[in-house]
Amino acid sequence: MLALLLSGLTLSSVSRAAAVPPISRECEIKAAFIYNFTKFVEWPGGSLADPRAPFVIGVLGDSGCDAALEQLASDHQISGHPIEVRKVASAQEVKSLQILYVGRTQDPQFAALASTIPVSPVLTVGESATFVSAGGMVNFVQQDNKLRFEINVHSAAQAGLRVSAQLLKLAMSVRGSS
Repeated sequence: MLALLLSGLTLSSVSRAAAVPPISRECEIKAAFIYNFTKFVEWPGGSLADPRAPFVIGVLGDSGCDAALEQLASDHQISGHPIEVRKVASAQEVKSLQILYVGRTQDPQFAALASTIPVSPVLTVGESATFVSAGGMVNFVQQDNKLRFEINVHSAAQAGLRVSAQLLKLAMSVRGSS
């Protein structure tokens, strides 16, 4: 499954300066998943009307995977749009994103923003046991030493996002489906 989702994406082991901590393999894989989620999620028309507009991935708090997302952004585009990674702290900032990544220690901050997210076409991706039940859309889960994910299709639909059946088949669980 991972090979299918990560097809077309190579994770380079670029040598980094000693001052910059190395990116963990787990964070590289999460960044690759996030990039590939964009191929299986449809945002409403007009979300990126300007062809030069960046596809923006926001990071709530200190996730530890910021560097992996920034590396991905420097190496890839999404549907012809450059990728931009931003730190996010407020509900107003969330409205300008296409994806919000929430680290496992950021549940209280996500809860404070969660009421504004359903009205914005923002794919939320997290990594805590309570993320999906709190309204998150895609949650990373460790299962048998493998990184898997679960999807809350109800939350995605509320935000105007369509998740493809292909991605739903790859999920370890799908919540909120009829």
